[in-house]
Amino acid sequence: MPQWGPQDIEAESRLEAARLMRLPMETLSLDFEVQAMPNGALLAQVMACESSMVQDALALFEKLGFQLNSLTSHSDLNAHAQAWRVSPDLVRSLVQGSAVAC
Repeated sequence: MPQWGPQDIEAESRLEAARLMRLPMETLSLDFEVQAMPNGALLAQVMACESSMVQDALALFEKLGFQLNSLTSHSDLNAHAQAWRVSPDLVRSLVQGSAVAC
């Protein structure tokens, strides 16, 4: 099995996200995290969305006078709840219906 580096994983993740979302690769914002499994396999967790959504969120917060440091997805809510030691339902209620959490 060939050794993959960060650029290889990002490129493959971007290709797969574009295929699944049926969008051009250049229109996607992407983040990923790679974990090494005990058996030596690599597991990549990928988050992707249209870049226009990120730009809209940045513009909205800028107009409100805020500096947006990060975006998160609803799929990360359980991880946030665990890290913050609160109920996942509480975290869901904080971002109910929103595209951005900060």
